[in-house]
Amino acid sequence: MAQQRGMSFEDAVCAATKQEPKGTEHFRAIVEECRGGEFQRVTKTFLTIDGQEYCLYGKIDVYFPTILKDIKTTGNYKGADHYTDTFQHVLYCFNEQVPDFRYLVAEFDGETDKLVNHHFVDAKLDLSMLEEEVVSTVRSFIGFLMAHRELFELYTTTFSRK
Repeated sequence: MAQQRGMSFEDAVCAATKQEPKGTEHFRAIVEECRGGEFQRVTKTFLTIDGQEYCLYGKIDVYFPTILKDIKTTGNYKGADHYTDTFQHVLYCFNEQVPDFRYLVAEFDGETDKLVNHHFVDAKLDLSMLEEEVVSTVRSFIGFLMAHRELFELYTTTFSRK
């Protein structure tokens, strides 16, 4: 249900950028943040780590040449650290070599499912430090998978394809 709400919300924001947005002030604020951006831009980089090539892939919700934006929906906003402590913005900024990232968080009431607030969470990254963080994260992830052979098998045969 929450995943469907998120996809529907993103679709509504995308559609609203092509016209004068209607809706709450919270909806309009998010729409204005996205106006003029490229929606669902594929980002992909191949990186060789320890002799193995990895594809670092994602879809950027809203791409601008100077800032990347991701739309999030939640029924329980947990603060900026909940978003900035993740790897998503690191990966996307590394792939695109863009240092600025903004999470556009739409907060919904858990009972009525109505949009009740919005939050903008910024992450400014030092591009010179990103490759080291990406390599470390990939090594850690692969190490975890190697320790759980059945997960490694699924990852390499089902979830990873060129």
